[in-house]
Amino acid sequence: MLACLLCHNIITTKFTLPWILSWQPVMRPVVCSVCWRQFVRIDRATACSKCGRAQKRPQPCTDCQRWPEIGPFHNEALFEYNDAMHDYFQRYKFQGDYQLRQVFAKIMQQAVVQRCAEICLVVPVTPTTLQTRGFNQVAGWLAAPLAPGLMTQATAKSVPQSKNLFKI
Repeated sequence: MLACLLCHNIITTKFTLPWILSWQPVMRPVVCSVCWRQFVRIDRATACSKCGRAQKRPQPCTDCQRWPEIGPFHNEALFEYNDAMHDYFQRYKFQGDYQLRQVFAKIMQQAVVQRCAEICLVVPVTPTTLQTRGFNQVAGWLAAPLAPGLMTQATAKSVPQSKNLFKI
């Protein structure tokens, strides 16, 4: 039996006769449907055109209007940052629950393949953070085929991103 990585309840899969006769591979979910529904996908049609933040109109958000362009970087959010995402990051990044990489790994890999012909992702991870956490969270999502295009950029942070006063 398979347990949800988030709530630890048993995940049940129902096989129908048409599905069995289709010869499709069994996709084993790592998260139950109750937990998965708590994560809210961002609608690309109305998201901020620069950072991908969820909003009602497809225009640069207030932060992107306020912050100057920094190099040829592009950021794209795939999910809203809500309580479920906050709890996920607490466990994955700060408590070091490396198994949770599986929750978003396929989605992250698909997004990178679809949007990046030449993969070069820069993740601002300081050596201290990497040593404390024990792993690079983005490398965990991307897995072996995509991880070689990943670069870390050591930056000194006075305040960790998770401690910022505003929520994104």
